Amino acid sequence: MKKRGQFWYTDYLIGLLVFMIIGFLFVRTVVDISSNNALLEDLVEEGITISNSLTSEGYLHDEWGDDPPKGRIGFVNGGKVNDTSYVLFTSLVSDPDDYEISKYLMGIKYDYVTYFEDSEGVLIPGSIIGKYSVLESIDEADAVVKFVRFVWYDDDNDGKGRIVRLVVEVWK
Repeated sequence: MKKRGQFWYTDYLIGLLVFMIIGFLFVRTVVDISSNNALLEDLVEEGITISNSLTSEGYLHDEWGDDPPKGRIGFVNGGKVNDTSYVLFTSLVSDPDDYEISKYLMGIKYDYVTYFEDSEGVLIPGSIIGKYSVLESIDEADAVVKFVRFVWYDDDNDGKGRIVRLVVEVWK
């Protein structure tokens, strides 16, 4: 015979289990939010480092690929892309091993890619530099940060350059 308000241990255990699952999901969500914020902060710092480095003059250009590598990567002088430094940078980063050297010289740990876009946001052909072999997989990254700088670029070397966007994307 059942009495009103009778207490069953199975009801208690089911309620406790539901409460524990909800508590676990809450704690996991809070931890994920804080770890994602830390990752985004790291990516923003590295994006700033990369874009500042690339838009500097750089130095010891001929020693970037030495063992051990020396210098600072950069190919922009006075807001204009220095063609000689830019060619040295593209030749350095074209080899996957030397790509790691470029990360070392800039003092970064995450992957990056940089490229030029015209005023309408169209990619300038041949300007993708960095870990472009995984550019298609950026959508699968945990987090991506994109920085845009404006520089003067004369891709035809005819003296009639234009202002373009120097885009830097950093991801993990």
